[in-house]
Amino acid sequence: MRQRTAIINGALVIAVVTVGAISYFTIGGTKTASASTERTTTAVKTNLVASVAASGNVTSAVTTGVSFSGCSGKLTSISAKLGQAVKAGQELATVDPSDAQTAVTTAQNNVTAAEAGVDNSISAAQLSLSNAESSMSLDVSNAQDDLNTANAALTADTAAKAPADSISKDQQSVTQAEQSLSSTKLKDQQQVSSAELSLSQARASTSQSASSLSTAKTDLATAEQNLANCTLTSPSAGTVIAINSTLGETPSSTSSGSTSSSSGGSSSGSTGSSSSGSSSSTTSGTSTTSSSSSSSSSTGFITLADMSQLQIKSYVSEADIATVKVGDAASVVFSALAPVSATPGATSTSGTTLAGTVTEVDPTSTVSSNVVEYGVTISITAPPANLRLGQTGSATITTASKESVVAVTTTAITTLGPVKSVTVKTGSTTKTVVVTTGLVGNAQTEITSGVNAGDVLVLPATTSTSLTTGGIPGAGGLTGFGGGGR
Repeated sequence: MRQRTAIINGALVIAVVTVGAISYFTIGGTKTASASTERTTTAVKTNLVASVAASGNVTSAVTTGVSFSGCSGKLTSISAKLGQAVKAGQELATVDPSDAQTAVTTAQNNVTAAEAGVDNSISAAQLSLSNAESSMSLDVSNAQDDLNTANAALTADTAAKAPADSISKDQQSVTQAEQSLSSTKLKDQQQVSSAELSLSQARASTSQSASSLSTAKTDLATAEQNLANCTLTSPSAGTVIAINSTLGETPSSTSSGSTSSSSGGSSSGSTGSSSSGSSSSTTSGTSTTSSSSSSSSSTGFITLADMSQLQIKSYVSEADIATVKVGDAASVVFSALAPVSATPGATSTSGTTLAGTVTEVDPTSTVSSNVVEYGVTISITAPPANLRLGQTGSATITTASKESVVAVTTTAITTLGPVKSVTVKTGSTTKTVVVTTGLVGNAQTEITSGVNAGDVLVLPATTSTSLTTGGIPGAGGLTGFGGGGR
């Protein structure tokens, strides 16, 4: 019941204050100006910009960790130098290829053996079949000759009317020759059939032998690639920012590649190393990706950075982050960076201002010393050649803008509850006018109604949120609302 009463009382008080404020501003707000302490400003028509300030360090959007892949050995040469700009395919380093060469020789021998296995299996079966067929032809021919000889003897003896026992012996010889021919054909045909079966089986096993040969060839190709990988080349153009081994050491052997990821750490200049880690086949630094923001840390034998894609990772307070979005324009001031057109050796006093674009806004906060902030990545549109990794930039992010609007100094506006007002000076008199506001800039606020360009406004003498022109009729000089003080 008490809570409900308090809510009702609060609503009534706000209603009374609002109505009283509007009545006072529109009816009783005219006064004679006091020129002794009066400060004024003029409403102007201008282009209004709202912005958020942030700062951060330069990182590369793409940093690639490059390592030897499949080839392990001691470093025999390092042609890459810190700070050197390299091209895609350029040699970076080499390792001792002895083990890789041995692997290639072994793989080649395996291929030769597999090829011989396939050829010998079929060739042996074909030779056995050929021998069986030749043996059958010879055996049958000899048996046929024996039969012909027996038949000839029988015919001759019969014609000569030889004794009966001679003719009987001739007939027995013919019968034996016929049986010998028949058994010879059967035996040799079985041998031919067996040889044909062996050849068929040899041909059937060709697929398995071919599979073994294919595996051996694949192993050879891998061994040859590993041997080629004993010479490390750059996968892409970039600048060498880290070399993590020296001659005589054995660097880790891993695959190389490049991807994008985000990291809040800063990096050293092009002749130094990166303090935000990077790993083989990954990219560290800050960048916009197709996925949500993430952080990646990895190492490689050599780290390359794409110096054409630079950005800063900055942090914005939780009070301002709601107005920042991907695509917002930004200007980044590098106070220590001399303009590219400056005289060589000259020291810049004003620094260099570069254009940029917000490419990523972290969806989750970072809390440091009880301060809640959100990471904002700003991509630098056209980084100059003398911009180094790790340099500090102060960014101004344009969150909103309007052209040709009526605006007044923000301090000229007095707020009481939902009511905003200004004090307009006309001649020697002033009048409090209720206004409607629009875009709030850094120092000026848009006025959409109540004030025209050229109107002179009186600035409040204090920063109090209560009206300085006097009490509001009917409000009883309220400085707070009912329900007790704090």
